[in-house]
Amino acid sequence: MRTILVHICLLLLLFSCSEGDPKSDQDIVSRGKAQRIETGTKAPAPPRAHPKAKSDFPFEFQFAHRPALDESEKPPLLIALHGYGANEASLHKLTSQLDKRMVIVTARAPYRHANQQFFWFNIDIVEKKRKYNMLMGAESLRRIGVFIDQMVEEHKADPNQVYLMGFSQGAMLAHAAAVSFPEKIKGIMVCSGSLYPDVDKLIKPNADYSGIEAFISHGTADRVFPINHAERMKKFCDEIKMPYTFKHYGGVGHGILQDNSDDMASWITEQIGPVQASN
Repeated sequence: MRTILVHICLLLLLFSCSEGDPKSDQDIVSRGKAQRIETGTKAPAPPRAHPKAKSDFPFEFQFAHRPALDESEKPPLLIALHGYGANEASLHKLTSQLDKRMVIVTARAPYRHANQQFFWFNIDIVEKKRKYNMLMGAESLRRIGVFIDQMVEEHKADPNQVYLMGFSQGAMLAHAAAVSFPEKIKGIMVCSGSLYPDVDKLIKPNADYSGIEAFISHGTADRVFPINHAERMKKFCDEIKMPYTFKHYGGVGHGILQDNSDDMASWITEQIGPVQASN
């Protein structure tokens, strides 16, 4: 029993990200030495939330957004998905550095972990292995698909210029959403993530994934999702013929430093190209 409790505490410690605190943005993007995302305190046990998370908000998720510099024409749209134990404010410093022509929306995950800390699906330890609650995952994924349509309409964005970005657990969902809704997404940026469990079951028959560009980035010293998780994602992208750019950062742990941020900014600007709004 004591061994099980120790493993539970370790897992919760790994996934309780300080990115959830708006005051901890410097832990995500930093010009200095690698900053850990994990907090140094024990997190409360994740709630046993019902997979049908409810919201009184008129949209699928609560969100923060940055308007496009020029809203006179249909702008590109970027939807950012935070990691486990974070919230919609956690990626503000990172997204603020991205192309100003985009509308950027940061969604809040539907399940509450603690005060101002949210997650996309629960994680348990079973026989010393992570077990993901895929009922929650499927519900979050379904709602992301609806949310994309809502945000395109709400912000009068170009439906042919929709991008997703995710960090950690959010990266898992961003990649899974591209596999599930290839007709809605032009590109994804997945940082310090892993493959969504059973992602092969999400593949759409006869879907063409060659039109979706992916930016995959990972730190070589990541202990939450070691670098081999990025290699697995690359292999999966090869299998479904989804083109990707891969960047790895030596000595970087589970986080995003300025070099990574700069590479993401350059990549998304290149993807957008000269904006031509859809009719």
